[in-house]
Amino acid sequence: MANPEGVPNPGIIREPVKLSRAERVVGERLKEMVAKVERAEAAQKNFIFRIAQPLNDHEGGLLSRAKAYITEFFEKKFNQLGAKVAGDQGTESKGLQFDGKIGEVSCCAARRAMFNFKNECKPGEKIQAISEARRDQVDSGAFKKSYTESVGPCALCRDALSSLNKDAKVIQPIGGEVKTVPVSFIYPSRKFLAGEESMSDLEKEYRELLLAISKDFPITADDQMMIKKGERRLEDKVNSGPDEEVMLVAARGFSGETYTNTTPKLIRNPQSLVIDKPVEFQLVCESAENQDQVLTLIVFKGKREGSQQHTKKVMLPAGVSRELIRQFHPLATVIVDFGKDGLGKLPIEVLYPLVYKLRKRKNGNHF
Repeated sequence: MANPEGVPNPGIIREPVKLSRAERVVGERLKEMVAKVERAEAAQKNFIFRIAQPLNDHEGGLLSRAKAYITEFFEKKFNQLGAKVAGDQGTESKGLQFDGKIGEVSCCAARRAMFNFKNECKPGEKIQAISEARRDQVDSGAFKKSYTESVGPCALCRDALSSLNKDAKVIQPIGGEVKTVPVSFIYPSRKFLAGEESMSDLEKEYRELLLAISKDFPITADDQMMIKKGERRLEDKVNSGPDEEVMLVAARGFSGETYTNTTPKLIRNPQSLVIDKPVEFQLVCESAENQDQVLTLIVFKGKREGSQQHTKKVMLPAGVSRELIRQFHPLATVIVDFGKDGLGKLPIEVLYPLVYKLRKRKNGNHF
């Protein structure tokens, strides 16, 4: 039976859009990449959920004091985060978020608490645990409802905490409950991945898991070309400049474009209250301006030692860069150095896991 005049044929409406072969290939590549990243993220989060520990009395008290602190000084859209840091010799420091509204003046509560701890701690004292709480207020007609909750530190604060004590415990939501987890499990460092530091059996197991995850992201011929291009430019910069460290990042975009960026001096201090933009931060901004997605990147550090000789190391993106890459390039992978196991690739989702989103499914698995 014919359709009434003016009513379109449902078959025409449902007819799929015809894609070119190139568009179909790109679509399949994206689907495959998303599936691989989701598998990696699930494997990592299941491990973290398994090793996370419930709070003891001291840690529970630290969380309560962090909540009380932000409740006292809460100011909507300005001060919404408060943090408490406990040392292994009894020192307890606090920090309040400062939202300066002008970029680099702003500072996280956890990083301010760590900065205060460094000024207040006893000689040789290390951070034992950190807790951060967020307070918000919801306006609903004639009444206002406020709530305070535990939150996890951002990538910058994880970077700072990892540099102070890789074994420090982070108090945050994991699997629908507030638990503790060592910072090294939610912020893998270069030394950790390369096996250059002492590890517990649990840390060795975790490193093996990350190494296994990297096998699902092989280094391609295009990656090798990008690496060689970055190495050549690093060598030129090191040999043509003064005797100081050089940071260089090379990245390959989805468009096929290769980006490189360098800075003549190593500027990277995660313990500073002021954020110094590392070299990979600038490159990620450049690719975003070109409306390109970063697929793979590698960070080098080089230094000249003697005439026309230089050393190089494969580094990891700094905390501020991991934050930015995860936000704007969620499918990006980073080439990392696994030490004696060689180079590998890990998704940015694994290098900066948002484990506070971890929830338990009915079938017992987690995501």
